[in-house]
Amino acid sequence: MKIAALLARCVPAMAAIALTIGVWSPASAQTPRGILKFGADTPLNDWETFNKPGEAHLALVYEPLIGIAADGHTLQPKLATKWEQTATAVTLTLRSGVTFHDGTPFNAQAAAINIERIKASKSQFANIFKPVSAVNAVNDTTLVLELNGPAPTLLRNLNARGTMMVSPKALADGSYLKQGIGTGPWKFNAAASQFGANSKIVAEYYDGYYAPEQVGPRRVEVLSIDDPNSMYNALVTGQIDVAMLPGDIAKPAEAQGFKVVTAPSLLMHLLMLDRKDTFANVNVRRAICSAIDTAEWVEADLAGYGKSVVQRFQPGEVGHNPDLKPHGPDLAKARAFMAAAGNPKVSFTIPIYARVKQRALLLKSQLAPIGIDVNVEQMTAGQYFTFYQTNKYPVQINTSASEDPGPYDYYQFRLQADGVGNPFKVQDAGLDALVQKTLASDPKEQEAGWRAMAAYVHDNALDCGFFEHNTVWAFNAKRVDKVVATAMKPSVFRYAESRPAN
Repeated sequence: MKIAALLARCVPAMAAIALTIGVWSPASAQTPRGILKFGADTPLNDWETFNKPGEAHLALVYEPLIGIAADGHTLQPKLATKWEQTATAVTLTLRSGVTFHDGTPFNAQAAAINIERIKASKSQFANIFKPVSAVNAVNDTTLVLELNGPAPTLLRNLNARGTMMVSPKALADGSYLKQGIGTGPWKFNAAASQFGANSKIVAEYYDGYYAPEQVGPRRVEVLSIDDPNSMYNALVTGQIDVAMLPGDIAKPAEAQGFKVVTAPSLLMHLLMLDRKDTFANVNVRRAICSAIDTAEWVEADLAGYGKSVVQRFQPGEVGHNPDLKPHGPDLAKARAFMAAAGNPKVSFTIPIYARVKQRALLLKSQLAPIGIDVNVEQMTAGQYFTFYQTNKYPVQINTSASEDPGPYDYYQFRLQADGVGNPFKVQDAGLDALVQKTLASDPKEQEAGWRAMAAYVHDNALDCGFFEHNTVWAFNAKRVDKVVATAMKPSVFRYAESRPAN
């Protein structure tokens, strides 16, 4: 259905009934109360869903079609209450009685407008809907996504931050950029907020929300604080109740009486993005993978809140290959690979911001013995994420994956020539052929193909230096008595499940 036609049908109207699903099955009804003050390490300049590094701000005002549990993998009802997928279509039953903050009803037409917008965008989230050939709003509560190819991770990706639903009326007039008009539990308070490098975002409970019993705080204030030490000071002085802290600061915070919770949230690795030039030689890549020591990164940069891993896919995940062995650290092997490459002069610049400075300095020291020169360029977090996953810098240490951790999405996003996470547009014909062969095989036999893909990536050093990065939250237990994060989802704080004590 065309966007213009959908916009014409999606006229503002207040919903008469609010239906809820007891996802958390509260023992008794409750109403939102109190204020939660939260510290975020990235600022907010607008409410566009496509270009944010995480959900620290977006989760206040927007919601996706499908939710996810705190374990990071169990799908839950959100704006869609149930779903069914076949080889040719995904059918979603949508929640009725839901309105956007501007009074526009949320229905299948509104969802279709959002999906068509995502499909037409040049963001990383457009890839999610590549297998979707048509978006049909059958009636107000039934949305059908017709498929023209394999879509093994489509349902999970309907939880992605870039697929959060925005008011069609606000999309049409552009007001969503400054007003953030979604269906979420809180409505943006523009008068009390400020955008920019030191943004302060205030959101008040939306009285039209369909599930008030699932919402803890009535008001949420999110302060952007780039420097980790300043973040800790804000926690100590009471400017914020909850802070995301690096491990070396979280330990002293715990010693000072703050409660600390931690959960794995990112699988980080060395991103040799420029495999067309800087890292075109496979033996140079192998040398780098052999020389780096991610255990040092975890201990020095994360204070042990994490662990080194060998590959992108972990035990129990599709694509995990138990036969893969660590590249290193092994300087002798690294030097042998450099010799095989002809001992070329290799140098590059890596961009960093305060929170990731230590790991970049370690990379510099680890590669110096094999003759590779690393220049570290520091900038603000806002500047860093402006260049994140662009072709401005040949290398980074960060996460690079689509919202879903599965091998097909990883390939499409990171390794396919037109993938958003492949900014230098490097093509690998051998890898492409392997993936296409896997997709063409019987679904019951595809696991072997994904394991072979993992081995290909490892053996050709297309990606390496994987380590699990835990998010660490410190909070004042006198002001908030419940803090919940989402495993393997960056910057995802479950505000609704927090319980302010005030």
